[in-house]
Amino acid sequence: MPVPIMTGSAVIAMLLGLAIWTPGAAAASDGPTGIWATGDNDGAVEIRPCGGRLCGFIHTILRVPEPGRKLLDNRNEKPELRSRPLCGLQILGRLQKQAADTWGGGWIYDPNNGKTYNVE
Repeated sequence: MPVPIMTGSAVIAMLLGLAIWTPGAAAASDGPTGIWATGDNDGAVEIRPCGGRLCGFIHTILRVPEPGRKLLDNRNEKPELRSRPLCGLQILGRLQKQAADTWGGGWIYDPNNGKTYNVE
C-alpha cells in the first residue's frame, strides 16, 4: 500500500506553523533545530539532529485535543503501538537537507489520525 506524501510546505504547515520558542532557540545558521510551539499553542515539538539527519519529538502537550482522551498513541494504525505515551513520541524522522532552507526525504507521523506520511 503506497504511503501518502506530504510536501515540505505541508510539513511546515503541520509542524512549523510554529513560532520558535525563544529560550534556548537555535541560531539561524543551525537550521530548524530547537523547540517549536505549535501554531495553535497546544504544545511544542523538539527538532534535533539524529544520525546526521533531523528528527522531531513531542516535547510538551498543553491542551488535550479531546476532553477525557488519554495521552497515548491510541490512534496508531498498529494496535501494538497504541499504549505509547504521546509526550516524547517521535513524530518526524530521517529529514535531510535538500537545499538552502529545504528539508525532505523523511517521514512525519500524525498522532491525531495514526498515519505516517513521506516528506518530500
